[in-house]
Amino acid sequence: MKEDNLILRVLKFATAKGEFTFSELCDEISPDDVEKEQLKLQIHYKDILCHNNDNFIHQVDTKEIKLFAKVEDHFRLLKYQELKEARKSSALATTFASAALVVSIVATVCSIFFSYSTQKSDINIPDKLYSVLANASKNDDKRNKDLLKKIGEYSVNKNDIALIKEIVNQLSKIEANTSIQSFQGTSWNDFLFNYREREKINIQSEP
Repeated sequence: MKEDNLILRVLKFATAKGEFTFSELCDEISPDDVEKEQLKLQIHYKDILCHNNDNFIHQVDTKEIKLFAKVEDHFRLLKYQELKEARKSSALATTFASAALVVSIVATVCSIFFSYSTQKSDINIPDKLYSVLANASKNDDKRNKDLLKKIGEYSVNKNDIALIKEIVNQLSKIEANTSIQSFQGTSWNDFLFNYREREKINIQSEP
C-alpha cells in the first residue's frame, strides 16, 4: 500500500484525532471529487470510521456530523505499520545475507589462490630447524653406537662355543649360590676371563 493511499491517509488522521467532522477530514487529506464521493459512501455504510447519523450521505453537506475512528480502524493502521516494519527488516536481512555470501565467495577464491601459489613457491626452512635436526641426528648416532657397544659385550665368538658347552657342564657341578655370587654383574668377556683363570688355578692345584 502506498503512503498516499486514500484509506491510509484517513486512518492516520482519524487515529490521531479524537473527534472531527467530514469537512475537517477533507481539509486534512485533500481528496479529489471522486475520492470524496467514495469516502462518503464508505463512511455512510460504516466501512470506515463511525458516526451516529443513519442518513449521513444526505446530510453530510448540510450538517456537522461528528466522526471518530473505530477500534477496527486502529488495528488496520497497526497491521499496516507492522507489515511495513517486517518488510524493512526482511530487506535488511536480505542485504546482510547477500553481503555474507559475497564475503564467503571472496574468501573461498582467496583461499584457492593462496593454496595454489604456495604449491608453486619454494619452501623456506628456518636455520634453527636445520640445527635441531642436526643435533637430533647426532644424538641418534650416539645412541646407536652405545647400543652396538652393549651388544658387543654380549656377543659370543664362534671359537667360544665349545668352551660354553664345557662351562655349562662345569657349572652343573658347582653350587648354585657360589656360581651366582662369583659371576653376577660381569660381562660376557669378563665371565670368560674369570672362568679361564679359575680353570688355570684348578689345573695347577691338581697333583
